Amino acid sequence: MDRTSTVGFVARQFLVHRVRGSFGSFRATVEVSRDVLGSTIAGEVDIGSLDTGDPARDDHLRSADFFDAARWPTMRLAGRVTGTGPHGHTAVTKLTIRNITLPVTFDVRLRRADHHTGTPPMFAAIALATVNRKDFGLRWNTTLETGGVVVSDNVDLVLDIVAHKAGA
Repeated sequence: MDRTSTVGFVARQFLVHRVRGSFGSFRATVEVSRDVLGSTIAGEVDIGSLDTGDPARDDHLRSADFFDAARWPTMRLAGRVTGTGPHGHTAVTKLTIRNITLPVTFDVRLRRADHHTGTPPMFAAIALATVNRKDFGLRWNTTLETGGVVVSDNVDLVLDIVAHKAGA
């Protein structure tokens, strides 16, 4: 996994504002098959490395109200590219948050570069999915005076992965 890779999310706050977050510490193994179909990914994210740019919000997200990083310090993902989708391929995965594992399908946009002069073979992929955070036990919310809520239920997951061929 290249150090330029990112694992992140986007959620709505106060029904309007988008909060973008990322995890600074994660590990993954990607095996790309020749025709892409059947390629696999397996990874872990350190919840403690969460960063939205607001330390107070980050502490709240790591608390028992959301991720409960003290009890469940890692988030896990494992899956396989199974078909083609609207923007390239689809990956069917199992995502585990707070010890709850559910299927999540990602839209994967893959770029492969087998022969860059002077660099090892590599590929880049952006994988996008939307999940309902409440399905994973992240249920905290507050109703606003206007009738809306502080945090949206749906969260967009964004994996921006750059990997090099093993041993290269």
